[in-house]
Amino acid sequence: MKIKSMFQDYLDPFMPPECTACGRIEQHTFCGICRSAVIEGLSVQLEGFGIVHAAWEYGGPVRQAVQRMKYAPKVEVAWSFARAMPDFVEKMGQYDVIVPIPLTAKRLLLRGFNPSLEIARRMPGRLETNILYRKRGSQPQVGLTSNRRRQNVRDTFFTRNHAKIEGKRVLIVDDVLTTGATLQTAGWKLREAGARHVDGFVLARSVSDGSMHSV
Repeated sequence: MKIKSMFQDYLDPFMPPECTACGRIEQHTFCGICRSAVIEGLSVQLEGFGIVHAAWEYGGPVRQAVQRMKYAPKVEVAWSFARAMPDFVEKMGQYDVIVPIPLTAKRLLLRGFNPSLEIARRMPGRLETNILYRKRGSQPQVGLTSNRRRQNVRDTFFTRNHAKIEGKRVLIVDDVLTTGATLQTAGWKLREAGARHVDGFVLARSVSDGSMHSV
């Protein structure tokens, strides 16, 4: 899987890219039909955090595509999402370090890849995968209420190799922003480890609650 990820751009003639939502052969992230129903995301200010940049709103074809990526699971969908990233990063500031939200070892084994890492590979900045770690036995966020999500991630993460982010501007990459609990907790850990500033990037932003507002 890692080798395929490194050479994904060269595999297109043999594995034609698909629309991430419906699976039609398509050179773009979404085919024309699905693209007409996609809503571009907004940057939001998350309480106790920096800015979270969202590529799209979480709904319709975007939701369908994310679910194909995570639960099929199809790494090709993650690659297609990644090819769209240059269109969004121009609107963002410069970051010294890119940190993907990690999976537990068990979930990584079951899924075969980390969607956040596949997206983070295309973000500008130095990619670091050995700073932020998820504790063993962490419960998935899917299906939890807002309060349960915040409680669930309270002690989820830990950090290593602090020298790599001390005094740096860090961008955390995740797939979907729902309540913001995951990014808030991860950001707190990275700031505790010495990061000067922490923002976030997600593929899609779900319906917001009182902890965030558009900027």
